[in-house]
Amino acid sequence: DAQRALREEDFMPRHEHCTPQCAYKCTSPVCEEECRPVCETPKCQTRCSGTDLSQCRMSCGQPQCSTVCPEKPCTGADCRACTSTCSEPMCFLQCPKAQPCHNVCEQPSCSWQCKAPSTCPQPKCTLACEAPSACLGSTHSQLPPLRQGEVMVQSFAAPGPVTEAPRPPTGLSGSAP
Repeated sequence: DAQRALREEDFMPRHEHCTPQCAYKCTSPVCEEECRPVCETPKCQTRCSGTDLSQCRMSCGQPQCSTVCPEKPCTGADCRACTSTCSEPMCFLQCPKAQPCHNVCEQPSCSWQCKAPSTCPQPKCTLACEAPSACLGSTHSQLPPLRQGEVMVQSFAAPGPVTEAPRPPTGLSGSAP
């Protein structure tokens, strides 16, 4: 009864995975961000060793002085007299030859400020369609064998190419006259 175990569906092509699929395939351009460093001002020092001050001399600039007197003249014992005030001394040590000095700075503290690039190529896309791999070749299959007790009465060819059935119009309201 192996023939009874065969059903008509066993001889029909399977179409559930036979719909062609199309999808966009795009390139993925990679662009670097535009970055610039933002640094804090480092601390620096001038350091000297083995200085020779034997030929150096002190050079001072002219101080800025002014005299301040009371608004009205006064002759009494508790009257304020005129006073003079001067700016801080502006003196520098001047040496005829260079001293063994050098500058030292700390490593600056920096961070990077980044933004999206001003130009980056757009991805390029193409629409690619593929026949599904689960639907191989033709959908044709032979007629199933006659079942036990069946007799062939007539053999004929089915009508020509299959066309899509017309769809009824949608959105109509009301009844026919």
